Amino acid sequence: MAAENNADVLADTSSIRKGKVTKMTHVRDYRTPAEWSGTKYSSEKYVVDYDCEGRRSGISDRRFYTGPMGTGSMFNYGATSGPPMKPVAAGTLDDALWKLACSAR
Repeated sequence: MAAENNADVLADTSSIRKGKVTKMTHVRDYRTPAEWSGTKYSSEKYVVDYDCEGRRSGISDRRFYTGPMGTGSMFNYGATSGPPMKPVAAGTLDDALWKLACSAR
């Protein structure tokens, strides 16, 4: 879907779940491994909550993987009660993901 500094970000539109809060999964796939607390990882998988009416988003689940595209060993499972949702700024990657999640039928 989009490229950032050292990663490609791909949205899984088949994961979109509509409700009061819309949820969508996306993967951040790193071109060169990143590191967290001494462990190298090649991808991250997120479940993001989208407030389509309020134009906000927040991460509800985050997992790190040693392999590309959410494969390999998972570590640092990051399920959370979710940080407060934050406004989605226009023209950002978050904006593109918000539009994709909220425009799904």
